[in-house]
Amino acid sequence: MRLLVVRRSRGHGALPLSPRSCGRAAKNCVFFTAARVARLHKNNNAQRARAAAPTTTQMSRPVAIGLALAWPLFLLGACVHAEDYWPLFNVFFLCLGVLPAVFGALSSQGLWGAIGDFTIGAVGCSLFAFPIVLRNAGVIPIGSVLLISAGNVALGASVYLLTRSM
Repeated sequence: MRLLVVRRSRGHGALPLSPRSCGRAAKNCVFFTAARVARLHKNNNAQRARAAAPTTTQMSRPVAIGLALAWPLFLLGACVHAEDYWPLFNVFFLCLGVLPAVFGALSSQGLWGAIGDFTIGAVGCSLFAFPIVLRNAGVIPIGSVLLISAGNVALGASVYLLTRSM
């Protein structure tokens, strides 16, 4: 069995030595087998890798904020593409969806909870259905519908990522 001898030193780390140079001052020396040294290095490297890797919460927050900031850009792009202001009605539906939370109806219990669930569901459907209705009426082109839908998906993904990381 081959031994690695390390002498403890003050402030300079460990100095590798041969077993003979330790001599009678064995109290200042530590003996390691090669397998023990390999295990120590492996554990130390694994701990460094875990400490350096960002968590999913740390990674998802910037992505969620970026997606939330992309939503108005998609809406403005739809307005430019349609050469009209109709795509901005999605902002109205989004503000309407926040009202149940303002009045405290997010508990899903009782009458106010049922009204809140209905309002959130109706607004969620309207965010995607209203642009399609506008397209069928011939008010906006299909490119605007796709831009609005992409913006709504980006906004929904940002809400999901932010609520998952809490």
